[in-house]
Amino acid sequence: MRLLLFFALPVVSCLSLGKWFSAQKERIMDKIINGGVKVKDMDQQHRDLIEWIRSHPEGFVHEHLEIRASNPEDPASGYGLFVKDKVTEGEVLYSVPWDLILKPKDFEKYESDHIPLLSCGTIRALIHEVKLGDKSNFGHYLKDFHNWKREHNLLSDWSETGQNLFGLIVGDELPPFKFRRSKVLQKWVDYCGGTDDPLEEKAALFVATRAEDYFLIPLFELVNHRNGNMNHKHTNKRVDVVNFEKADGVATRDIAAGEEIYYTYYMCDMCGNFRTNGYGVADVLQNFGFVESMPQRWYLGESTFFDLDYTKDGQQLELRWFDLHQYMPTEDDRLMFAEELKRLYELEDFLKRESKVLYSVPEQEHQMACRYYDALVQALKSAAHATAEWKFEDYGIPQDELLFTAPFG
Repeated sequence: MRLLLFFALPVVSCLSLGKWFSAQKERIMDKIINGGVKVKDMDQQHRDLIEWIRSHPEGFVHEHLEIRASNPEDPASGYGLFVKDKVTEGEVLYSVPWDLILKPKDFEKYESDHIPLLSCGTIRALIHEVKLGDKSNFGHYLKDFHNWKREHNLLSDWSETGQNLFGLIVGDELPPFKFRRSKVLQKWVDYCGGTDDPLEEKAALFVATRAEDYFLIPLFELVNHRNGNMNHKHTNKRVDVVNFEKADGVATRDIAAGEEIYYTYYMCDMCGNFRTNGYGVADVLQNFGFVESMPQRWYLGESTFFDLDYTKDGQQLELRWFDLHQYMPTEDDRLMFAEELKRLYELEDFLKRESKVLYSVPEQEHQMACRYYDALVQALKSAAHATAEWKFEDYGIPQDELLFTAPFG
């Protein structure tokens, strides 16, 4: 026997039907969960955060600054900072007083307490405030921590099936290597004397992915990453810690109405040797949980280091070698580019059409794996094209070969 299901819709005119669909959309939006919080509640939480900073005698948030979803029609697109009207270069976007910044308890000792990727003292300070509960002075800020979900965010937290699928993509030759174990959690235990307590691990990952060095600065952490060192000036703000009295977010160029605020996670003035130590796309994915947009920096082994960006007309990709005197691709590297491209091309149909079902990979992990696959293929293709005509017996690379432009896609 066939079971027929009928759904009753109200009989309405075209005008009232539009209103009906609009109402249904509003109901659906109200039920969408973002980190366990309804969208409307999340928006109110962000407004409360801004007012919390403004309520401090020395706090300031620019009247044109707002927190909203990157795509207002899609709450799942993630939140960021935007300007509602034009802001000019040099204007202060926000100023967070020193006592609204989470930092190590004995701040003067931070240098001995600070290690790459995280600050032990800041993690301990965060754990302390969380345990204080309603007695904490950081209540509005801590809501963001409570709503933040570590599941499926970093590669080390992916499901076993997701990690196995990602392992097929990178193989033995491509980064990131040893992605199954979190470097952050390992350092939290080995260097900070932490434990595998769920709250401690969450705090360690939160600090590693949200802090500016050893500070947890409200508003700053909502600024999304984008490099801007090549053809497009995506990066449009800097953060200044002023005499250890406040943290100011300052516009580094004119910012148009509706534009998102961006900040680079590893090409900033305070980023230390991240600029030159091979940090790039693979590390951002492993340490922050996303595949960065253009421009990208790629480090494909000890001798291949380059930046990749769209040309200003958006029609081609431009590759710029980082430093051919220090990072010089070899004949073996060129062979690796070709072999890995061939392997990845053969993997594409399985990855994008079959693996999700056969491996039972969670949707978010599958999408991120495919996104990294596409970025990796484009990077390898660009490097292969750029070195195709090189005569490797001649190490005097002409200056004009520092740049290589080719169609993308």
